[in-house]
Amino acid sequence: MKIYVRTRGYNKDYKWLSNEKNQYDDNWIENNYKDYCSDNYPALIFQRDNDDYIKIYVTGIPSERKDNNRTDIRYTLAFDVDFKGTENKEYLKKIVKAWLYERLHAKEKKVKVGNDEIKLKILELSAIGKYLDTKFNNNEYVDDLLSGKTRITASIIDLKKLVEICEEEAKNINNKDDYKEKNIDGYYICNLKNNENKYENVNIFYSFICNIIDQNGCKGIITCAFFNMITDLESIIKAIKNNQVFPKILCVDLDNFDYDKINSDSFDIDNINDSCICLKKKQKIIPQMVANKKEIKTKEQIQTPSKDQQLTKTSTNNILTVVMTVSLIANLILIPLAIYQNKQKTILTENQKIMKKELQKLEKTLEEFKQKEQVLTNEKEILNQEKDQLSNKNTEIQNQQKKIQEENQEQENAQNLSHTKTEK
Repeated sequence: MKIYVRTRGYNKDYKWLSNEKNQYDDNWIENNYKDYCSDNYPALIFQRDNDDYIKIYVTGIPSERKDNNRTDIRYTLAFDVDFKGTENKEYLKKIVKAWLYERLHAKEKKVKVGNDEIKLKILELSAIGKYLDTKFNNNEYVDDLLSGKTRITASIIDLKKLVEICEEEAKNINNKDDYKEKNIDGYYICNLKNNENKYENVNIFYSFICNIIDQNGCKGIITCAFFNMITDLESIIKAIKNNQVFPKILCVDLDNFDYDKINSDSFDIDNINDSCICLKKKQKIIPQMVANKKEIKTKEQIQTPSKDQQLTKTSTNNILTVVMTVSLIANLILIPLAIYQNKQKTILTENQKIMKKELQKLEKTLEEFKQKEQVLTNEKEILNQEKDQLSNKNTEIQNQQKKIQEENQEQENAQNLSHTKTEK
């Protein structure tokens, strides 16, 4: 397994750090995916081809270093794997799993991409990034590497140490049995943006990658990707139509995942859950020419059939007529029935979605009421405490007044006694 590192220094811009032997060839990214990923934002691309060769490309890994504009610096890692033995398979799974876990806990920020300001998930903390900082902790050293004054050694990244860190970091992401040895017969799109299915969807994505890693042989090129630069479903549909090497399994963060608006003439849609779908391209039926004018026989070439041939032909025609009539009647019954069933299924699906949304609203309202009830209970408890304090103070005041009255009475009695003695 070969590991390549891309980063920037204090003054030098992003570039692959070359070693003594070779430089990383990222043409496969530039030619196919440059619009969907960037050095600054987290993305993952996994690709396996029919030569049993695997490539992994991960971006947006944070460093504690900053450049001359005090901007956060990121790492990009690339892995090239000649697929032999089982050890590399497990290493790949752990690396992908750790990155997905870190990506799930990324924070959303507004960033400027071109002339537009969009919301993207940004990694702020990363165990992988901390490990890389131990190897590239000095901006001057990195600038020398980027300028070619110094070259890194091929063994600067300790693969086993990196995998150990990844193994400790990965949590809550598992390989689902439902997707083991599952045929990838369409384009799977898993949305993670603020929805209750995000852990299920990232597990689906991870399970497909494990499936592709474990399977024996590979027909053609299979790509899985976690893109951060796609902001709408229409862009994905357009890319699937136009790009022959677009990822078969895709994870995204979309505010709007309204897949009902996808053109059903182009795709069959299977919804795995409310935020994960499988798109299957519909095959276009190309009509064939029944005959060519040159092949049509002239009247002179047609022979007059015998009576037996005419009777046979008549019987055959009658049978065909009956079959066609029955088929027509069946179609007249079955087609409206199928249309009705599809319509009912669509209505049922829509009603289920509406009911689910209403249920979510009611649950949210109930939760708000519970919170308000808790606030009122707390306020009531505070008022009762204040009432008790006031009652205690009132009792103290009454006791003090009673004591003062008793003292006054004693003084008055003493004065009266003194007057009585004086008179005597």
